[in-house]
Amino acid sequence: MSANGHHAAKGHPKPAAAEQSAASILEAFTEGLTEKTRQSPYAMVAAALGVGYVIGGGLFTRTTARVLELGARLAMIPAVREPLLDIAEQALDSALSKTAALTTDDQKPTKS
Repeated sequence: MSANGHHAAKGHPKPAAAEQSAASILEAFTEGLTEKTRQSPYAMVAAALGVGYVIGGGLFTRTTARVLELGARLAMIPAVREPLLDIAEQALDSALSKTAALTTDDQKPTKS
């Protein structure tokens, strides 16, 4: 503390330096955003819509709950698909082997 009771400004950046640092960070962010927009404009529009939806209060609505529920169901499809296909394949193989066994039994000559 100085003699007048105020803290000395040691170690703290000067306001002009802080302003310049913030400006350079903002400029780098803006350049990066501009480049991403050039690379994939549709993705950036989708991101802007998403941010606007959240900021506009759409996060905790029924519509969001329904969309998330649908997304969860669609995400589960690959995890459920393979086991179901395996079960169906086993059932078909079993049915075909039984049919083949019945067919070969019918074609055997009978002893009279």
